[in-house]
Amino acid sequence: MRDWTCAARSVNSRSGKGAYLRQSPGETAILAVVPDGTVVQFTGRREEEAGLGQVEVVLPNGWVGWIAEEYLVPYQSYRAP
Repeated sequence: MRDWTCAARSVNSRSGKGAYLRQSPGETAILAVVPDGTVVQFTGRREEEAGLGQVEVVLPNGWVGWIAEEYLVPYQSYRAP
């Protein structure tokens, strides 16, 4: 299980196709495809569904849904020197 103490995460599907934002954990209705690089906020809710970790997130547009945690990486803000 990942450490979710830092609430900001970035979507990284490793395929360039983004990640599904689902209505609830598991194979439920797809609300949106979240593009790679999108920064999301973790709400603190995590569940296991079919052996996969799912976390509840808030998108920049305010939508709330669930994404497989394997598609989220720590967000690193970048500042030019």
